[in-house]
Amino acid sequence: MDSFCSYEGKVALLTGAAGHIAATTARLLASRGATVAVVERPGVSLDVLDPDIPGERLLKLEADATDPAQVQAYVQATLGRFGKIDLYFNAAGVVGPVKRIADYPIEDYLTVMNVNALGVFLGLKYVIPVMEKQGSGVIINAASAAGLRGSKFVSAYSASKHAVIALTKVAANESAAHGVRVVAIAPGPVDSPMFDGHMLKQTADIDSFREMAATRIPQGRIATGEDVANLVCFLGSDQAAYLNGAVYQVDGALMAG
Repeated sequence: MDSFCSYEGKVALLTGAAGHIAATTARLLASRGATVAVVERPGVSLDVLDPDIPGERLLKLEADATDPAQVQAYVQATLGRFGKIDLYFNAAGVVGPVKRIADYPIEDYLTVMNVNALGVFLGLKYVIPVMEKQGSGVIINAASAAGLRGSKFVSAYSASKHAVIALTKVAANESAAHGVRVVAIAPGPVDSPMFDGHMLKQTADIDSFREMAATRIPQGRIATGEDVANLVCFLGSDQAAYLNGAVYQVDGALMAG
């Protein structure tokens, strides 16, 4: 196997693993040699990963990302099965309604903030001590281009992703001296079921909306799951050993203008 971005002998833990980005990343990491633990909310199947990752290198777990006991439990289950955590992709998230702030339901705002911000905080809270004890490890938090600007009509999502970026920087500052790296990724639109669901909240004509979204991206297309997975794979690898505390955009130059 090519030594570049090799994960031979490494253990990766990914949340939101039924989502297109995390599932694509899990497959890529496994193809690079990783043993993989994947987490989804209760009732969501992860069987889609079975054809691509050998059973002895795959652990499927259920957890509510907003429940401290359940987050602790999936971290301990991963350690119990595989003995360590080398890479943690903190990727569980939801978009929420598409509404102006004045019309945004408070209960929906709290739900989005709990999943996207509290969920990331809890993952950091329980994974960082494991990695600090090991003296090594990489955490990659899933932020968004919406965390770099004030994205209209998705106030909770945008606010939560700003929080993810802040948590990333704080965690990196706190843990760098202990051998732990913490970074964030900020994708633009990604061709995925989540993006389709987001579009359906705004229009029934998904094809036209997709074309319009692509025209706003200088590179002329929406990202694929592989575009994001390739970045995660690199950031978590030994080749990225001095990359820490920063946010890495994968957006076809969307935020360059």
